[in-house]
Amino acid sequence: MHPHSPLYHRRRPGSLVRGNAAARITLPTVDGVTRWRALTAEDVGPVLSLLRECEAHDSAPFRSSYDEVVELFEPGVLHLAMGAFDDLGDLVAFGIVRALSHGSVVDARCSGAVHPRVRDRQIGSAIVEWQIGGARELLATINTTGGARISHFCSESATEEAEILERTGFRPHSWFTQMRRNLSIEIPTPEMAGHLRIEPWKSEWSEMILDASAEPEALTEAGRGLTEDEWERMHANLVPEWSAVVIDRSNDRSRVAGYVMAARWEDDWAALGWTEGYINALGIFSPWRKQRVGQGLLSQTMRKMRSDGMQFAGIDIGSEDLGGMDDLSATMGFEFTHRTILYVIEVAEPA
Repeated sequence: MHPHSPLYHRRRPGSLVRGNAAARITLPTVDGVTRWRALTAEDVGPVLSLLRECEAHDSAPFRSSYDEVVELFEPGVLHLAMGAFDDLGDLVAFGIVRALSHGSVVDARCSGAVHPRVRDRQIGSAIVEWQIGGARELLATINTTGGARISHFCSESATEEAEILERTGFRPHSWFTQMRRNLSIEIPTPEMAGHLRIEPWKSEWSEMILDASAEPEALTEAGRGLTEDEWERMHANLVPEWSAVVIDRSNDRSRVAGYVMAARWEDDWAALGWTEGYINALGIFSPWRKQRVGQGLLSQTMRKMRSDGMQFAGIDIGSEDLGGMDDLSATMGFEFTHRTILYVIEVAEPA
């Protein structure tokens, strides 16, 4: 998961926008805010400016791009957005709720930002409370058999934001560990069995990976295959030259044993202070998890990144992972940088 994802977690089209239903929720009078109003795609510029000011102030390891903010207001995704403006008409805070699909669960994903100069005025609390109310309104319009929830990503170091979330009913659900690897350090070359071959990325591998992910042996710990949201995130900013698959050719039917899908997020490099390749997805299917498939894939992609001038490689490890990716990454020289928490309010349990 790219670092942008905890904040905005874009992608996955849903139903059409129903309008500004949550604007009817009363927002409080807050010092420094003279006007609240619904935000639309016409507000992409002010939202992007606010996000970049917040990211620079917070020394965030990423920078939002114009395209990412445009996707926040994607017309194919049911969403509600609200902004707070000061007496000069400048946007000083915003919140957005987007109805996404996480498998059979409908997820009302919340995100937003508050300008550093007004963070002491409880604007963040007001926005979170508005988001909860707006999320419940959105979810009430959607039929689901798998349950519904309201969610919000938060950096582990953002203690004040975490306190607001917990005070308003959110609870930690899962954790994502961000790790980084210096590519100037020697990269090991693990040996795999002769019937396993690392092959360059081709577009047709995507369908083979998706088919393999639906097999019982590849199901996640929750007993499900990849969701559309996960699938789209795996392909975001994909660099085919850095990506690869391991194919098992031990019999007449070639099988995908594992894959690595890597990306480049150049907008982040100025904030990071170095160039970095990013591993969107690393998957090793269970029959091959003891055969150095993951080590081979990581070695391959890191060498390709380095040859293209990348100084570091980054990867996220989710707490739901069953494949020992954290141990694998550490073995290959990745080091912990920070952790992001997904906070959740369960709205409806599966029928």
